[in-house]
Amino acid sequence: MSFLRTTLLISLPILSFLGFYNTFYTARLNGTGRLLFSVLRSGPSAKFPGSDGLLVRYYTGVPQVDQVLTMLVAFFAHTVDGSLLWFGKFGAGQFGAAWALLVMEGLREGNRHRLVSW
Repeated sequence: MSFLRTTLLISLPILSFLGFYNTFYTARLNGTGRLLFSVLRSGPSAKFPGSDGLLVRYYTGVPQVDQVLTMLVAFFAHTVDGSLLWFGKFGAGQFGAAWALLVMEGLREGNRHRLVSW
């Protein structure tokens, strides 16, 4: 096994665990998860904390998809409302970097006429 392959096999699970820990476990510890679920369970008149805006709950008409989209909107709302402006810019930069890698991978000769090339 090559050094790069061994490094990837060791580091990817560690990085996945750290991502899970930093997202979900920390949100549980600092109350973000409890606050998010209280907003989602509060019914159709739910408002974001510190705001007068109602939480939109219907996007597609498919209840399973709408539930996931509602949770994602509630989770990422403070990233785009201005209160976490620099964190939002950091997230956009990360998305841009990942998108650039995806485009470069699609342009490789070995990926011609595959789903990743579209």
